[in-house]
Amino acid sequence: MKRAIAPFVLAAAILSVVALPTTGRASIDPFRITNQPGSTLLLPYFEAGIKKGPDTQFTFGTTGTEDPDAGGFNDAPTAILTNVTIWSDLGLPVFQFNVYLTGYDMVNVDLRAILKGHLPVTASAGQDPNDAISPKGQFSQDINYASCTGKLPPATLSKTEVRHIQNALTGRPSPLTGNCYCQNHHDNIARGYITVDAVNSCGTQFPSDTTYLQNVLDQGLNTLWGDYKITGLNFSDSMVSVRSSVTDSYLTTSGKYTFYGRSDGFTAADHRQPLPTKFAAHYIKLRRHKGKTTLIVWRDPKDQPSDFGFACGHPPLTFPLSQDNVVVFDNQEHPVKVVGAPFPAATQLVTVGTGALPVTSSSGWIYLDLNHHAVAAPAADPNTAQSWVAEMQRSGHTTFSYPTFQLDSAGSATHNLLIP
Repeated sequence: MKRAIAPFVLAAAILSVVALPTTGRASIDPFRITNQPGSTLLLPYFEAGIKKGPDTQFTFGTTGTEDPDAGGFNDAPTAILTNVTIWSDLGLPVFQFNVYLTGYDMVNVDLRAILKGHLPVTASAGQDPNDAISPKGQFSQDINYASCTGKLPPATLSKTEVRHIQNALTGRPSPLTGNCYCQNHHDNIARGYITVDAVNSCGTQFPSDTTYLQNVLDQGLNTLWGDYKITGLNFSDSMVSVRSSVTDSYLTTSGKYTFYGRSDGFTAADHRQPLPTKFAAHYIKLRRHKGKTTLIVWRDPKDQPSDFGFACGHPPLTFPLSQDNVVVFDNQEHPVKVVGAPFPAATQLVTVGTGALPVTSSSGWIYLDLNHHAVAAPAADPNTAQSWVAEMQRSGHTTFSYPTFQLDSAGSATHNLLIP
């Protein structure tokens, strides 16, 4: 039943909103990840069969200008240039491409199409003078990025480039470098994660390059939103929105932990929020209703990523990734510490109740403290490691996206173990 609101109460509420100041500087909380537009988007895990099987499709777009360093949100129809990077499941950059968006624009990307050599076709005003590639909407801005001449619209990838992407994401040697980039699951399914950055120029650099983080990343412009779905798993979720600021004291202080910290030597050159290190997740394991919980777990290896992969059979020494504490609680609050390395890679899909993540009860919750120790680490807290956890629950033939709960931030982590 709806509750009636007295007219004078409603009027007072409206007046109180109207009376709020419209000037003044907005800010972001560097320690809180929210579902608001950001300057970087993280798709924490993908699967895509080379020829058949699962596929991952994602959509991202731009809202009006939202710049916390210049007064907050307004509905200006600002055009934006992005850099999309495909990373392996061991956190190594494999391939990148640029996507241009007019104001209020959005683009759909099919990962299997990319694995076959077909990139999203966009172009800024300078490469699209007849407005036939990236049409300008009635209220949209359409500008020229001169650096994109000859790069947008993108050409169809060569056979060597296609084979590089396919091999690098399935654990086989790349024809370009002769090296490997990820684990080989021997099933011809590409796995990894994706980042989408707001940038100021077209190029061929990865976010692992310091000059990219210092000169190419667009700082403080939080306009990107996105979502994704993994067919075959019947799973969909929002992409993780990472916001930025060039005035926040934490995000501009060298030595602090930021999202791309491992690539810029933890100098905060990227000015982007760090993700959490601890999560709480509900689980079910029901035989009768074929109920199960699967976790998508993305983790920061904290090592400087190589653009050229590693000698096949010799993955980076950082792996397998450890963790400080994973504790399973049943419905009577009985705790059991999980030993071993249930989440060894930079990104993975792990089903609760399997050998990697055993449970003894039909339902409960899991405390995930995914901090780990590495040689390369932020000086402010060497034992901290950012992460992201998404959850899917399956009951019968239906899959649900369930929320997990952030318990801290890599910018303010604590290291109290529930079970030493």
